[in-house]
Amino acid sequence: NDRMLSLYLLGCTYRDMGAAPRAIETWQRAVAEADTTRQDCDLSTLMRIHSQMANVYNKQRLYDYMQKEDSIAATLCWKMEDTLNALIMEEKKCGLLFGEGNYEECIKATEQVYKQYLQSSFKDEAALALAFAIKSSLALKNYDKTKHYLDLYEAYCLSEKDYRKIDGGLAPLYIYKSNYYLGTGNIDSAEYCFRKAMPEVTNADNALQVYKGLYKLYGLRGEMDSVMKYISLYSEIKEKVYYSSAVQATIDARNLYDYSVEQKIARSQTERLSHLKDIVYTITLIVLVILTVLGTIYYNERKQTRRLHSQLGYKEKKLEKFKNRLQELRELEKTLRSKQKEAQKQHKDEVKGLASQLKVALEEKEGLSQSVLELNLQIAQLRHELGIKNMGSKAQTLENTEIVRQIKDFLEQPRGHILESQWKSLADAINNTHPDFFNQMNRYHSLNVEEYRVCLLTLIGCSSRDINVLMNKSSGYASNCKKRLHQMVFNQTGTARDFANKIRKFM
Repeated sequence: NDRMLSLYLLGCTYRDMGAAPRAIETWQRAVAEADTTRQDCDLSTLMRIHSQMANVYNKQRLYDYMQKEDSIAATLCWKMEDTLNALIMEEKKCGLLFGEGNYEECIKATEQVYKQYLQSSFKDEAALALAFAIKSSLALKNYDKTKHYLDLYEAYCLSEKDYRKIDGGLAPLYIYKSNYYLGTGNIDSAEYCFRKAMPEVTNADNALQVYKGLYKLYGLRGEMDSVMKYISLYSEIKEKVYYSSAVQATIDARNLYDYSVEQKIARSQTERLSHLKDIVYTITLIVLVILTVLGTIYYNERKQTRRLHSQLGYKEKKLEKFKNRLQELRELEKTLRSKQKEAQKQHKDEVKGLASQLKVALEEKEGLSQSVLELNLQIAQLRHELGIKNMGSKAQTLENTEIVRQIKDFLEQPRGHILESQWKSLADAINNTHPDFFNQMNRYHSLNVEEYRVCLLTLIGCSSRDINVLMNKSSGYASNCKKRLHQMVFNQTGTARDFANKIRKFM
C-alpha cells in the first residue's frame, strides 16, 4: 500500500509537470503493487490511480483507454460501496456516447444514471447528469424531450442557489435554453437567454456556444452587422482555442519524444547490462566446467593409483604364499617319494583289492547310465504325448470360437472382405489359446499386417486357396507368401507346405 501510494503521488507530480507518458508509466507501476486479494488492500488509492489515468487519456483523446480505466475505477467504487463516485464514473460513459454521436444511446444511458442518482438520494448530481440528455435531444431536434430534461435540470440547479456546482456557472443552462428556443422559433426568448449567459463568456466553451448561437440568431433576423460581429468574436475565440490546443499538442509531443529518448537510453543500458551479465555467467560456467574436469581427472588418477597399490600389495602377498607353499610341496615330495618306495613293498595286496572294487563300481555305473538313458526316453515320450493332448485341446478350443466359425461359413458362402473387427477378433482368439504365437512369428523378422494375417489363417487350417479368397488376392499370393514367411519365421528355406505343417505344430 505504501509503495502504491508513493508511486501514485509521483505520477501526479509528472502529470502536473505535463509529462503524461511518465505519469501513465508511474501509475501503471503503482497498479502493479496492488494486491486486491488482501483484505487490507488500499482500494481507495487504487481507484484514484485509475481515475487519474482516465483523465490523462481523455486529454490525449485516447477514449478507448479512458473508458477502460473508468470502468475499472467504477468497479472499485462499487466494491467499496462508494455509490457517488461509482455513478460519476458511469456518467462519463454518457459523455463518450455523446462525443461519438450515439445520441439515442446517450439518452438511454443518461436516464439510467439519472434514476440511480435519485435512488441514492443524490438529486443535484442527478440534475447535472441530464446535461448529456439535453444536448443529445437538441442534436436529434426532439424538442419535447429537451423541454422535459431542461425543466428537471433547471429546477434542481436553481433551487440550491450554488452556481459552483455547474461547470461554467449558470451559462450552460441558459445556452441549452437558448438553443431550445432557437429550435422552436422563439427568437426573442433565445436572445434573452444568450444575454443571460454573456457574463460567463470568460470560459472558452461558454463563449463559443454564446457567439455561435447569437450569429445564428441574428442571421435569422437578417441583421448582418450583428452577424459579422459575432462571427468575428466566434472566430477569435475558436482561434485561441485552436492555438491553445496546438501548443498543448506540441508540449505533449515534446514530452513524448523526451520520454521515448529516455526509454531508448534505458533500454540500451539494460541491454548492455544484460550482455555483461551473460558474459560473466559464461565465464563463470567455463571456469566451473574446467574445475570440474580437472577435479575429475585428479580424482580418477588418485583412484587409479590406490587401485594399483592395492593390486600390487595383493600380488606380493599372494607371491609370498606361493613361495612358501612351493617349499612345503618340495619337502612333501621328498617325504612321499620315500614313503612310496616303502608302500610298493607293503601294499601290493591292497592294490589288487582296490582294482576289484573299481571293476564292480564301473559295472554299476554302466548300469545306472543305461537306466538314466531309458528314463530320459520315457520322459520324452510322456512329454510328446502330453504335447499331443494339449495340441488337441487348443485346436478344439480354437475351432469352437465364434470368429473361426464365421470364417468357415464365409468360405462356404463368400460375402466380401473380412472386416477389420473380425481380423481383431481372430487375433484375440488365437492370443487366448496361443499367448506366445505373435512373439514366435516375429522372432527373427517383424511381419507386416498381411503377412501376420496369413499366419493366423494358416494356424486355423485354411489352405492357400482359402487364404486367397479371404484376403481377396490373386491365385499365387498365399503360396508365395508362405515360402517367404518360412524363411522369415523359421530362419530357413522351405515350401508353402512345410510352412503350414510347422505352423500347425504350434497347436
